[in-house]
Amino acid sequence: MSEPSKQIKYQRRMVEEGRCKICGKPRSDNSKQFCDRHLRLSREYARRRLGIPIDIPLMGKGRRFKWDSVDWKLTNKMIAKNLGCTYNSVVYQRKKRIDAEASTL
Repeated sequence: MSEPSKQIKYQRRMVEEGRCKICGKPRSDNSKQFCDRHLRLSREYARRRLGIPIDIPLMGKGRRFKWDSVDWKLTNKMIAKNLGCTYNSVVYQRKKRIDAEASTL
């Protein structure tokens, strides 16, 4: 096996020193290898790659969606695909919503 390239060595050294592996600025508290700017860019890139629109509002650590903003006229499968979440979580939230509406009647 060959030795790692200079670029890989540089990136590893930056991470060990607590700096962003891309630009060398101080690392974000929320990341192991990126500054705030590159962390935001990498998350936006991941969302685009997964097909999750950037304008869908998120809660908490970015893992839970605001279910109030969901168009419930769509099928569970379409909602799960649009939000990038599991089919079962959509089924659960739909049931929870129906139960809440039934209890208010």
